[in-house]
Amino acid sequence: MLKDARLSGTGPNRPLNNVVRTDGEGKFALPMAYATQLVAVSPQGYAEAMLDELAGSLALTLQPWGRIEGTVRNGRSPAANQWVMVTAAQAGGNMQLQYDFDSYRTQTDDRGRFVLTNVPPGKRFLVRLYPMDSNRGWSWSHIEPLEVIGGAVTRADYGGKGREIVGKVVPSDPARFIDWNSGMHNFGTRMPKPPAAFKTMAEAEAWNNSPEFKQASTRHRYYAVQFNADGSFHIDDVPPGQYDLRLQFNEPGPRNFMPGALIGTLKLDVEVAEMPNGLVDEPLDLGKLDLVVRQEVKLDALAPDFEVKALDGQPLKLMDFRGKYVLLDFWATWCGPCVAELPNLEDTWKAFGANTNFVMISLSLDHDAEAPRSFVQKRGFKWHQGYLGEWSQAKLPDQYGVQGIPSLFLIGPDGKFLAKDMRGPAIRDAVAKALSAP
Repeated sequence: MLKDARLSGTGPNRPLNNVVRTDGEGKFALPMAYATQLVAVSPQGYAEAMLDELAGSLALTLQPWGRIEGTVRNGRSPAANQWVMVTAAQAGGNMQLQYDFDSYRTQTDDRGRFVLTNVPPGKRFLVRLYPMDSNRGWSWSHIEPLEVIGGAVTRADYGGKGREIVGKVVPSDPARFIDWNSGMHNFGTRMPKPPAAFKTMAEAEAWNNSPEFKQASTRHRYYAVQFNADGSFHIDDVPPGQYDLRLQFNEPGPRNFMPGALIGTLKLDVEVAEMPNGLVDEPLDLGKLDLVVRQEVKLDALAPDFEVKALDGQPLKLMDFRGKYVLLDFWATWCGPCVAELPNLEDTWKAFGANTNFVMISLSLDHDAEAPRSFVQKRGFKWHQGYLGEWSQAKLPDQYGVQGIPSLFLIGPDGKFLAKDMRGPAIRDAVAKALSAP
């Protein structure tokens, strides 16, 4: 932990004996059990180096501390009373040097100006901080790299290159209370999508290590979404580019950083156009964004009606099967537990598929329709197959309270839920019981 011109060892993986003082000649002895990086600080300056970069010589040369003076802007306007922090160029990892939160943050004045002193020279990051409600900490935003020059003033014209984004989330249940800041909200530069859904961990690791993904990760920037009590929100100073807006709303959890039950999710692709004639003062208005509030399925309640496309492109309507028993399955080919459950679905179909009072419907949440289409053809499934699209953009799962897949429901001839959360042989048993009932 770096606090102004002092070091302290903190945390379970940072014992106090990893901080020592040099003697009168500047020499030191440091236990190496945890060491991957060396840092030296004094009122006269700062030095850091990775052990593998020192080539056997443990000589560190102090550089004078740096000073950052800058101005934060939102478009053309100064960002008054904005919290700003400087942090290390790399983040994460148990052994990573961290900057003391209180020592390396400050608030801008009414003209958006700020000063940070005793800053370690080198490649660093400026970060805007937005306080979260209910003492849940801070949101980091607008991360921007800069080179801090030792013994000099580094000027930082921070932001002022984008426009504000506004919008309003409208829940499907207007009576439902939603703490808009209770959840996980992300707005960041768009990341490339893999060419196909991952089927193994090795495929996922290969994609994460690909040059395309690594390059996008290096350039990735994200911006804090700030909500008001009525569901309206704004995002400050977003430069031109392609972005993903992902909003996830949860019930308040038992602790500040533990979300409760999921209420609903939203995903939207956002483009901030180039501004060839200079900055645009008026915000980019995303309008009203409909949030499907996740429902808790109760037995004997009416199942939400739906009309989706079957894998053959034809319409598939739940209402068309009123008067029959319907076994409804939410699944995806990329979902291991879903694929593992298929033998039980096949067994149920073989036992009752010929019964004119019984229907089976599987609804795919794959990234594209070709994946389930090819899968179903190879397996020779004969029951109805629908396609909902990518889960993050599909609304029907929320209407059915789906929190994980596979998710199965048995619906009676009157359109009401008879059973849910079935697994294994219980699927066939539930159908058999329903069909044998008077």
